[in-house]
Amino acid sequence: MNNWEHQYYKEAEALASPPQLDDEVFKTAQTYKPKANLNHLVSRATVSCSVVIAILLLVHPAQYLGALTHQVSASDLMHEPVLRDWKDTAAPSIPKEDPWLKLRNQIHEGEYVALCHYWRAEQKSVDSNPLPQELRKSAKRHCRILPHTASRN
Repeated sequence: MNNWEHQYYKEAEALASPPQLDDEVFKTAQTYKPKANLNHLVSRATVSCSVVIAILLLVHPAQYLGALTHQVSASDLMHEPVLRDWKDTAAPSIPKEDPWLKLRNQIHEGEYVALCHYWRAEQKSVDSNPLPQELRKSAKRHCRILPHTASRN
């Protein structure tokens, strides 16, 4: 040990606290209690709830509904028609012709002249058959850069 360490230990031994102070510190320390750890209580509650839920799921009668339904016999089928497939009773869907198919195909090929012509005509008059939303957006994007096809005087 170094010289300063020896000096420190000698001085520390010489220091003494009064017994009244020791008693006060000891009494104060006795009033302190460790924090209550609630993790074990929460864990137990979680496990208990999980067990109750598992038991309810196993005992609940809803899982036995399929087992308790009556079996359909051949004689029942004759008297009461059973709906086998919901698609059989659904009305057949009739595909409608898309009036904008030709214009959409031209746009898909990159030709915007017909779209711009139709869009400008729609802008000038109120048409009973307006452009669909996606064609209108496409016209707003592309028709600004194409020249106006109307005749110039």
